[in-house]
Amino acid sequence: MFDARRRLRRLFFLLFAGAMTLPALQAQTPATTTITDVVYRADGTPAGGVLLISWPAFSTAGGQAVAAGSTSATLGTGGALTVRLVPNVGATPAGTVYTVVYQLNDGTAKTEYWVVPTNSPTTIAAVRTVLGTTTATAQLASQQYVNTVVAGKANDAAVVHLAGSESISGLKQFAVPPSVPTPALSTEVRWSDAGWGPANDRNLVGRFGTQGFTLPRLSRVQSCFLRQYDASVPRKYSRYSTALHVDYPL
Repeated sequence: MFDARRRLRRLFFLLFAGAMTLPALQAQTPATTTITDVVYRADGTPAGGVLLISWPAFSTAGGQAVAAGSTSATLGTGGALTVRLVPNVGATPAGTVYTVVYQLNDGTAKTEYWVVPTNSPTTIAAVRTVLGTTTATAQLASQQYVNTVVAGKANDAAVVHLAGSESISGLKQFAVPPSVPTPALSTEVRWSDAGWGPANDRNLVGRFGTQGFTLPRLSRVQSCFLRQYDASVPRKYSRYSTALHVDYPL
């Protein structure tokens, strides 16, 4: 009899403790917003597939902590979608969004971002956001947003391009010496040290664009002169000539 009463008191205590704890647990559970809609393809037919939804850790506007995670929502008959998410409007940190990846059964895949309000139910159109258009997406930006921000800051006529011929005026300072390609040099060979230049071919042996070249042997002993020039227009010749003297049997 004594043991039965003890067990009864213990059961009553556990039920009382559970009843007192339940409201506290319910108070810690964040409310959710139901997003319900119908997803269509571009041709107007109902879509089929799955939505992969992920989010970072954040605190709701009411101060309730939400751990980072992910979920999925399968589209039902006729493209019907129903998914419940914790509102992230006014969440901390600012810029918290749900990343939603559509993986449709026709192979279509796309990504969009949601900011979920507290009013429930709501629709996809009401939660969809474009990155960079609100403070809730300050950490990410769409191409449209970036183009708007940089418009006028990168005038194509006022910048140096990677390719093409351009003139640069004024003093320019570089943190490190710029890399300048080695100019291409050619060699002009003449029988005498005179008449250098493209306009005179009277004593010309030849013009060569390679480091190695072949000269004609006209006699056992012969001399010629070499001078280098660059590829600029007009050509710029070296101020110095190199004499080449050959005394060798034919």
